[in-house]
Amino acid sequence: MNTDNEPLSHREIARKFGVAETTLRRAIANGTVPKRSGPETVLTEYEERELAALNMQQLGFGLTKPAINTKIMEIIHRKNRQHPFNGQPGRK
Repeated sequence: MNTDNEPLSHREIARKFGVAETTLRRAIANGTVPKRSGPETVLTEYEERELAALNMQQLGFGLTKPAINTKIMEIIHRKNRQHPFNGQPGRK
């Protein structure tokens, strides 16, 4: 632990914010915040929020996975965008 006058160690900062220490050290060394891992997203952040707003769970009606996939495809087709899906989005 540190006192009020001592800076936090990388390990303490990583633990405090729930980040892997190696990720934090790499970000500091590179001077950038790493992008999210995995493939590029298909929907924009706004579209993902729009999809989340459709979540009827608040009304007692949870959305099923097929219903979410249908909404994703509606958004993509409405914007006439390319997508990596073979028909519908998969499980992941």
